[in-house]
Amino acid sequence: MLKIKNNVDLKELEKFGFIKSKNYAKILFYYPKGNGGNCRYFSSIRIEEETRKISFDLENMSWWCNSLEELDLDFENIKYSYNEFKKIIDILKENNIVEEVEDI
Repeated sequence: MLKIKNNVDLKELEKFGFIKSKNYAKILFYYPKGNGGNCRYFSSIRIEEETRKISFDLENMSWWCNSLEELDLDFENIKYSYNEFKKIIDILKENNIVEEVEDI
């Protein structure tokens, strides 16, 4: 499991695009640019401030899929988000901000 190192000030994550949640106390989010759009899913990286645990969310926007074209858009958005997540995690690793740990 990935987590933010204990010696890292969580405010530092803002320069990498993480924002503090307005709806959930003590949670930071990263949303890929172009996320959502015309597809039925919205994805994010979520960091719980207390545990510093990193998780990846894929939220269904509760819309039905009515065509193969819509399904194709879903797959493209999920693939795009996955690639963006890999990039940001690699950047955080390069900056010595995250570490791999046993499950909390």
